[in-house]
Amino acid sequence: MKRLLLFLLLGMFLFSLVSAESIGTVKQGDEIQLTNYCWAGGCTSATLTSITYPNGKVENINSTMTKNTQNFNYTYTPTEIGVYSFNTCSNPWGILVCDSDTFEVTSTGTGGSMFFIILITILALIFFISSLFVPEEFFVYISGVSFLIGGIYLMINGIDVLNDTNTRYLSYLYIGIGFLFSIGAYVYNLYSENSEEEY
Repeated sequence: MKRLLLFLLLGMFLFSLVSAESIGTVKQGDEIQLTNYCWAGGCTSATLTSITYPNGKVENINSTMTKNTQNFNYTYTPTEIGVYSFNTCSNPWGILVCDSDTFEVTSTGTGGSMFFIILITILALIFFISSLFVPEEFFVYISGVSFLIGGIYLMINGIDVLNDTNTRYLSYLYIGIGFLFSIGAYVYNLYSENSEEEY
């Protein structure tokens, strides 16, 4: 049992050493710096050996990286959307050590907006469905405002990795529904108040 536990802990440690780390999310077409950090010091050189594209294609680079104190940089411009990985090798104390890192490329330079869009859409639909069962224009108004917020957010950020004409049209749809619901709630409220005054 102790051997099994030791084996699992050793496996987790080794996996954490070789697993790729993400350096972040960048915008498609922007120059970025692929970096090798020589933490141990004593590195005289570092090489960018290869880049793996989102479609799985591997490009062998084998180019010397520019030294900046203990860091080594390579300027690269990603053209495709998706997750890239790159391999670098350096020589701390004369020992060849290689590392693998990843970065994500989106059309906006940001990621993770899908969760917000799903959340705001669910909220808007809940308020709209509630308005069908409870004759209260407030629910329709909140639903409309939620769609408006979602539409503006879509127009600025897109959906996760995408910010193109399709996401722009979707944002127009959200904004249109938002205006329709908000104005509808306002008109219904005016009509209700006028009807009450007549009585």
